[in-house]
Amino acid sequence: MDQEARQIAAAATVLKNKTDEDARRSELEKARRDWDAAPSGKTTAAFLEVATDSKSADTFAETANEILRSFRDGRIGGVAADDLADLLESHYRLLPPSERSSGAVFVMKEEIANLRASSRTKVG
Repeated sequence: MDQEARQIAAAATVLKNKTDEDARRSELEKARRDWDAAPSGKTTAAFLEVATDSKSADTFAETANEILRSFRDGRIGGVAADDLADLLESHYRLLPPSERSSGAVFVMKEEIANLRASSRTKVG
């Protein structure tokens, strides 16, 4: 492949990645609106799935923090703390290994542990 063809291929890849990123952002915003309109276990799982599909620890952590704030404010009905912890952890594990070691996810793992601890405190 000559130099010009390589440049065109590289430009096409950049454009595709940008288009994919824009599409992912748009999908995440739609999931956020759907979830915000009716926060439930089902919409929370769907919102987390879209955040996980981004393959970005920062996006996942931002989404998880938004969900945690709403949970603490009592906006997500019918979801126990343990269930939310399980949901967050199962989606966290779907992130690429390189993303699972980020600082943002480390904080999220602490939040998951806090959810489980608060659940045990309420039961005991």
